[in-house]
Amino acid sequence: MHHRHHWMRSRGIGGVLGLVTIGTLASAGAPTASASEIAAHRAAYSVELATVRSGTPIRDVEGEMAFTWQDTCDGWVIEQDYRMTFLYSHGVESELTSSYRTFESNAGDEFSFNTRDATDGVVDQELRGLATVRSGTSGGTASYRLPEQREIDLPPGTLFPTAHTRELIRRAEAGDRIFPAFLFDGSTPEGLTELNAVIGSAIDPPADTGDADPLLSGPSWPVDLAFYDVATALPEPRYEMALHLFDNGVIDHMTVDYGDFAIRLELIHIEALDRAC
Repeated sequence: MHHRHHWMRSRGIGGVLGLVTIGTLASAGAPTASASEIAAHRAAYSVELATVRSGTPIRDVEGEMAFTWQDTCDGWVIEQDYRMTFLYSHGVESELTSSYRTFESNAGDEFSFNTRDATDGVVDQELRGLATVRSGTSGGTASYRLPEQREIDLPPGTLFPTAHTRELIRRAEAGDRIFPAFLFDGSTPEGLTELNAVIGSAIDPPADTGDADPLLSGPSWPVDLAFYDVATALPEPRYEMALHLFDNGVIDHMTVDYGDFAIRLELIHIEALDRAC
């Protein structure tokens, strides 16, 4: 049954949070008052079906995602693991799992990635490689080792996930409403994504946070993200996200819309992590 999810992988389902931590989204290991300081943390999310288009054979989706954003002093490690079980209209179930590991230098100029996707225990896709970008107008290069050795050029201004999120937060704090960017996160064979962010009005934290988790007590913004495939230059986004982003990079809920269906992720556990050095 593993062929059932090929169309989903072509839309980039393997990097749901990695794209915003979107961004996707660094030098502090805990939330601070400084602008664009990422909070190192470990989080768990529930996954469920949000909507499904009429005629799509998916009846239900359920699962969970484990996510870690760790400060290693010389850079940031993202670890993301998810499991989703799909129930189809004809009664068949299929389980999709993914493991995503990346390292990004503090300067945002080096990025290593390792992605492994499987359906019902059969590996569908494994991606591994290293990407670098240079300052100025010279761009960069992404070198894949798996599934085959090849290189792709990265345009000037390309951002890796943590650098993208930090810039997204900076733009939000400055009151910007639109933030277009090129993103490379290593979650798809196509590589480069054109990402357009629409930032909503700031949500101030309540005057009395009471027993609220400090990781969830700062200013935040609703953010809509549209991901476009640079290789095909199609006018429609490959997929879209609507999420709630805090000023320390934490996301407490998001909806990921793949067109035929959408899934919703809800935070169920979060803890701060010390710097790993």
